[in-house]
Amino acid sequence: MIDSVKPHLRGVLLYRTLQGNFTLLLLYHAVKYLPLVQVALIINLMPLFTAIMGYYYLNERLKILEIIVLIVSFIGVAVLIVGGPNEKEKSELEQTDSSSSAINVSFLEYVIASLLLILNPIFNASGSIALRQLKGLHDYTTSAYMGISMTILYALIIWIFGMGFDFVSKFDQQAWYIVLAMGIIAVFQQTFRFKALQYDTASRLAVVNYFQTIILFLFDVVFLDQSFNMTQIIGIIIIFTVNSIKWGDSFYTYIIKKKKNA
Repeated sequence: MIDSVKPHLRGVLLYRTLQGNFTLLLLYHAVKYLPLVQVALIINLMPLFTAIMGYYYLNERLKILEIIVLIVSFIGVAVLIVGGPNEKEKSELEQTDSSSSAINVSFLEYVIASLLLILNPIFNASGSIALRQLKGLHDYTTSAYMGISMTILYALIIWIFGMGFDFVSKFDQQAWYIVLAMGIIAVFQQTFRFKALQYDTASRLAVVNYFQTIILFLFDVVFLDQSFNMTQIIGIIIIFTVNSIKWGDSFYTYIIKKKKNA
């Protein structure tokens, strides 16, 4: 597995491995101290940072339409996130957040968490750029390195900080099934992401991340008995409408136009 990585790619692979591990730590820390709406909004800046980094580091150029789609899709996601839950639930959550923040979160903790949160989409975007640079590697190589490094790193963190592994004994059968499912899904997610970046640019694929928010909301509706309000539906419509225009343009460019020129 080591010999399969060419010397000039080892530095990129090392960065991708470290980036993937520490980005999770940044996110965990931010979620502890900041409102979830704020966290979700900042994280969704990742596609915009990916487009900027792709231009400067990989010379990836987007068409005007693709840039518009990225920006408008972010606006749609912002509408979707800020638009829910309903007013009654929102006021209750705000009261809970404000009371817990007043008790548990100091100004310094808030500032540090905010800075780490801002770094999260930047590091995630740089991870996509690194994966694009590693497109010559086998699909499972980067996933294997990520899995091994995460196991070692987080085991060391638990051991160094004296957290212990007592929580494992508290897992019931259902918890183990959930942990196993999460691990399998994480492996497939990482592999599929790398596979996609082998075939297209990081800048163009970045917009796909916005659909993750829609899928999460759909899961909330199906499994957690949540409901959409009109503002959230408007956000979904914005995302699908602007991306449908892009898909139509791509269909015309790569299929119909090529047939005419053939």
